[in-house]
Amino acid sequence: MLETSTRSAMQILSANSDIAEICEDNAVAKRKIGQACSKKLQRYLSMLQAAEKVSDIPPLGGLHDLVGNRAGQKAFWLDEKMRLVFASGHKPEPRKADGGIDWTAVTIISIEVIGNYHD
Repeated sequence: MLETSTRSAMQILSANSDIAEICEDNAVAKRKIGQACSKKLQRYLSMLQAAEKVSDIPPLGGLHDLVGNRAGQKAFWLDEKMRLVFASGHKPEPRKADGGIDWTAVTIISIEVIGNYHD
């Protein structure tokens, strides 16, 4: 007897229509962020879609926590300047006892930036 998985994929939202278009249309992504970044973007989006929660994402692509005015967000490196930045899409966000985001409970993310957020 085969077991069926009850695992659900993480829900991925976009902060705006420009980000959604880059994520959904590879030709647009290549035009706006270049072929190499577009290829990495597709790889990271596949990893995000395959995960059930943020803590399931392997630490590839320089996945890291952001600080300062982007505290509470995470980013993948697309190249030396470009990033795929995401935040929890939960309202309210799941929190740990110390007040930080509980990434083990985050099953909805919002892609906030695809590009150089330092500009």
